[in-house]
Amino acid sequence: MSTKPDLNDPNTWPVVDCVPSDVFLGSFVRDCTPNLTDEQKSWPVADCKPSDVFLDPVFVVELTIRPEAGQVEIVHGTAELLRALDARETELGGSGLILDARRHPAPKGKVRLVLHPKTVAGAKNRLQQLADLIESGTSLHSVIPSAVVGEQGSFVGCHAVLKP
Repeated sequence: MSTKPDLNDPNTWPVVDCVPSDVFLGSFVRDCTPNLTDEQKSWPVADCKPSDVFLDPVFVVELTIRPEAGQVEIVHGTAELLRALDARETELGGSGLILDARRHPAPKGKVRLVLHPKTVAGAKNRLQQLADLIESGTSLHSVIPSAVVGEQGSFVGCHAVLKP
């Protein structure tokens, strides 16, 4: 057996210590049709376009901006909020959240964040717990620092909803 990796033979590739991703971010460039069974080859082919890599559930957080907050405060507050939500989702048994960087229009004076779980298994329950904590109001500061949402924070209000 050769010690040099053959790009066409995965058995010759070096072993790397890594954690598998839950979402495939690459592109499909190889035709796997020859590897299909006769039954699989008989299945109908769906004509579709590739979609975004994000799967359900979707966690939407809408923040009301403090009227006198500046751009720097809003950006800093948003970053702190994302860190806090990511940490809480991890505490609940997940592996964190991914910010959907596409533009999501929000009403004037508000910021809308769309987040997706890195680990889909059990995400609906974890994100529902997170939304319930935020919506309860009494536990809000156990999830989000008061420097982010509150009288002195960048935001004066926070609303969260899980969209299955």
